[in-house]
Amino acid sequence: MARTRITRTDLNTGLIEEVYLLNGRRHRDANEGPAYSMCYEGKPIEEKYYWHGRLHRVDGPAVLVHNDEALEEEHYYRYGLLHRDPKEGPAFIVRNASGTLLLEESYHVKGEFYRDPADGPHHISRYDDGRIEREHYTDPDRAAPPHRPSRSRGAPAPQRKPDP
Repeated sequence: MARTRITRTDLNTGLIEEVYLLNGRRHRDANEGPAYSMCYEGKPIEEKYYWHGRLHRVDGPAVLVHNDEALEEEHYYRYGLLHRDPKEGPAFIVRNASGTLLLEESYHVKGEFYRDPADGPHHISRYDDGRIEREHYTDPDRAAPPHRPSRSRGAPAPQRKPDP
């Protein structure tokens, strides 16, 4: 297992990028910090958490985008797919520059838009003054994406029955 840390500094802008790799793929235990980060003057601009090459974090957002004043974006990923339990909040969040107003929020389960229509829309876009620009609801007849149990590496793939 080849673990690598790469640090790049743009001498023109002062931006510093740091990337952690495991066998050539972005990877770092979330408890140690993000696998990718970009900083300017010691302040984080972007942080991304990867697990074996996929955006992934269990206890918080896998993507954080900051500006000088506040946290602007949060994206929640599990195993490379936008995912967050809708009861906990949206999986994709964009705020205004001061971080005080939600401009965009969307709910995703296993990479697909999903939120029980009784709880509200699965996607909301707002104008800069907070007024709602657009809302999209999940079809009430559509069930939540099915649970797909993961196969451990090396386990045989399920056998497909031949067509009669």
